[in-house]
Parts: sequence; structure tokens; C-alpha cells
Amino acid sequence: MVLLLVDQAVEKQLIVIFTESSKAPAELKVRDAGPVQLKFKRIKNGNKMILSGEHWWKLRSTNDILDGYRITVERITNDEYKIVENE
Repeated sequence: MVLLLVDQAVEKQLIVIFTESSKAPAELKVRDAGPVQLKFKRIKNGNKMILSGEHWWKLRSTNDILDGYRITVERITNDEYKIVENE
């Protein structure tokens, strides 16, 4: 499981901190409860990732996510994760 810490949740984008000890991947594919695949993209070379546009709008419409929240995801395939909890 991977923990994503919500750094900034604003109208246009969600910025999370990838908490694994290794560097965040260039792209993190995550599934919510629905069939839509969300694509978080790494910001520069750090461990911050961004979700914006239509993907952020869809996640926001089904989840109440605020600054300081934690999103737990688990691997379901080699390059895909699923949200298991957010608080």
C-alpha cells in the first residue's frame, strides 16, 4: 500500500506527496470506485504529484478531499493502483 498525503486540494488541482522511500513515478494510475482511471503526474524531480483537469473533477465529485487528508492506494497490477481509503 502507498500513502498519498494531500498537500493542496483546490478547485483546479490536487497535489499529493508520494510517501514511499523511493522517488515518485513519472505517472501514477489510480482507480476510484468507478471505472475511470485517474492519472497523477510527478512534479519535477520530487515526490509531489498532481491531478488536475477532468480527472480531479471526477474524483472531487465522488469524494470529499481536503488539505491534510490521506489517500491510501494499493497496487492491483504492475502499473495500476486502487483507492482503498481516504481520510
